[in-house]
Amino acid sequence: MSEESFSKFMNGGAKLTRKVALKARNVLMTAAVASGTLSSAAQELTVKDRTEDKKEISVNPSKQEKLTVKTKSFFGLGDVNYYSDGSVDKIDDNETYTDMDLSSTKEQKNTYKREQKKAFSNAETSVNDTITAQQLYDEMVETGAFEIGHYDNEQKNITLKVLNASEQERRNVAEKSKQKINPLFNQGQNINRFMEKSGELLSEDIRKSTIVHEYEHFVNDKNNTYAPGLNAEEYGKLNCWDEVSANVSQLILANHKYQEKLKSGVSQEEALKTFDVVMHGFDFYKKALEKGLNPDSKEAKQLMVQGTVKMWKEKYQPLYEEQIQNYMKYIDGTNIGAAMVGNNADYQKRAKKMFASFDQNPYFKECGIKVGDLSRYLPQEKDSNGKETGKIADFQLSQSSRNYAREVTFERTGISPEQGKVLSDVLPGAQKKDQKTINNMLKDPQKMEKMNKKYGQQFAMSLAARKANQGR
Repeated sequence: MSEESFSKFMNGGAKLTRKVALKARNVLMTAAVASGTLSSAAQELTVKDRTEDKKEISVNPSKQEKLTVKTKSFFGLGDVNYYSDGSVDKIDDNETYTDMDLSSTKEQKNTYKREQKKAFSNAETSVNDTITAQQLYDEMVETGAFEIGHYDNEQKNITLKVLNASEQERRNVAEKSKQKINPLFNQGQNINRFMEKSGELLSEDIRKSTIVHEYEHFVNDKNNTYAPGLNAEEYGKLNCWDEVSANVSQLILANHKYQEKLKSGVSQEEALKTFDVVMHGFDFYKKALEKGLNPDSKEAKQLMVQGTVKMWKEKYQPLYEEQIQNYMKYIDGTNIGAAMVGNNADYQKRAKKMFASFDQNPYFKECGIKVGDLSRYLPQEKDSNGKETGKIADFQLSQSSRNYAREVTFERTGISPEQGKVLSDVLPGAQKKDQKTINNMLKDPQKMEKMNKKYGQQFAMSLAARKANQGR
C-alpha cells in the first residue's frame, strides 16, 4: 500500500460503491433454492436499512491490486441480489461478481503493520484543545454528555480538553446543565460537583485518569488490534474489549493511588475518596475494599477485570452502539474470505492481548506502575457441564449491532454472518484456512467449480438445517 493509499485508508478515502458492493450479494444467497430445501419465506433475509450518516472513523480497502471476479456461482448459488429495501435484482445465472480484495490475510497484515509503524513514528503524542464554559455547555446539550479527551486513531494522538472559564462561569454552566446530562452516563452529578464546588472539571486527578484511559486506546491501536483478518462482528466486539481495557487502566491507576495514600499514613476512609474523582467511580471495587479486599491480591485483580467487564456491559455498552458499528467498517480493509468467515482464534488472541499489555501504557511507565498480564482474569466461557473452554466469555452484541454487521457484511461479501458461519463449518480446517480457500476459489473458476461439486449440496443442507433450528 503506498503512502498516499494509506493516507486515504486512514482518513476515509474512496469506498466501495453501494451498487458494486451489492453486486457481490449473489455469492451465497440462494443455497437453499439450489437444493430445494428451503421455502421462499425461509430464504428472505431482513437487513436493516441504515441510510443516516454516521460519525466516520471509516477505513477502506487496501489499494493493492484487486480482482473483479466473474466465475461460476459459489457453491451453485447466487442468481438474485437482495437489497436492504427489499427489492431484488436479477443477474446472469451462475455468475459471481466481487471487487473485494483477494490478497492473503498475511500480506494485508504485513502491509497494515508497516504503515501503522510509519503513522505512529510521525504522530504528535498529545494535543490540548482549549474550550470555554459555553462550548462545554453546547456540547452537553447536543450529546447529553461531556468529553474530556479522546484518542484519534487516524492522527495517532490524544486530545485533552482544557477548560478556560472563571469560577462563576463554571457555576452558571453547571446550573444550566443539570437537566441536560444523559443520566445513563452518571456525569451530571460529576460535572456539578466539579464545577460548583471546586471548579475541578479538569483537575489533575481527572486529567490523569483521562490520559491513562486514552493511552490504553493508543497502546491497543499500536498493537494492531484492528489489523485485517476478521469479520464485522469480531471488529465490533474488539471495540468493546478496547473500551473495557481502557476503563480497567483507570481503575489500576486509582488502585495505585489508593495504596500510595495508605502507605503514607492516610486513613482508609480518606484514601477511599480517591475513587470519588475517577470518572466512572468503580463503586463495586470501592465497596469490596471497604469490606477488606487486599488491593494487591489476585482477588483484587480479578475483580478489577471482571467487575469492569460487567459494569461496562450493563452501563455503557448501550451508549456505544454507534461507535461499535463504526468499527465494524474495518472489514473494508480486509480480504473477502476473512470478511465472510472471520477468525475466532485470532479475535480471541487480540482481545486477550489488550489485557496483557498494560505495562506498555506510557503513563504507567512514567509513574513506574507495574501491572503484569491481567488476561488470565478475563471471564471464561463454560460448556454445558460448567467446564471452562479456554475461550473468553464473549460480548453479546445488541440486535441493532447484529443487524448492522449483517448489512455491511452483505454489502461487501454477498453473504450474511450466519451464512459465513455455515460456510466455515462446511469447509475443512480452521477459519484461517477457510479464508485462503475462499480467496483462491474466487480467483480460479476451475477451483470454484470443483468446490461447488464437492461441497455445494452439503452447504445447502447445512444452511437449511440452521434455518430450521432457528425457526423452532
